[in-house]
Amino acid sequence: MKKLLIFLLFLVAFGLFAFIVYQGPLLRIQTIHFNKGYDIMDEEVLEIYSGVRVGELYYNVDVEAAKEGLMAHPFVRNVEVRKEFPSLVEFDIEYRAHFITLSYLDILLSVDEDMVVLGVLTKKLDGYSIVGLPIDGYSAGRSLSAQKLYVLQNVINFIKLFELSGIQPNEEVVFNDNSILFEIDGIMVNFGLGENQEKRFNNFVAIYEDLKSKDVHSGVIDISSDGHPVYKPFD
Repeated sequence: MKKLLIFLLFLVAFGLFAFIVYQGPLLRIQTIHFNKGYDIMDEEVLEIYSGVRVGELYYNVDVEAAKEGLMAHPFVRNVEVRKEFPSLVEFDIEYRAHFITLSYLDILLSVDEDMVVLGVLTKKLDGYSIVGLPIDGYSAGRSLSAQKLYVLQNVINFIKLFELSGIQPNEEVVFNDNSILFEIDGIMVNFGLGENQEKRFNNFVAIYEDLKSKDVHSGVIDISSDGHPVYKPFD
């Protein structure tokens, strides 16, 4: 009889424990936190993408699945997900950020460094812009469509090389006659279509530093091919 009583008490305790774990509020998600991004970002939409819900059992939250879900959001570039026992899920999101304004005909687009369109602009944003690159189509949250999209990628790479070098070009980049054109201190630099970027950029730096030491502020540095770079005193 005593053993039966102990067994029944065990069943009651086990049932109470199971109820607390699977039905009670103690081990359920009470807070879902997203770091701030764009003003237009709706946390309810982010929550839907993540698949995590308030009230969900803590142990049922799949961190990798939540990350994969949020990565499908067009304005999320990367995300880290953290669970904190017993009721918190926290998302540290790297949102897509404006990198360059693309100007073509009467269209102004905000584009990130992965060439994803963030939106249509009414005016140029501060920072770099590219003028003259033809585009085929665009949609917010999707990659830009252009036959020479690689040219934009090359421009973005050149901008990063300029930032690393400490040389500050004019922020308006021109694409004209199949050539990427930067202007630095009155000197025009023709990178052609931008192949072999590091080699061409290093050639540019060598010529530019020499011209700078001679106080030259005009002319064209032509690095449009992989042959010998040329400096032309006049355009």
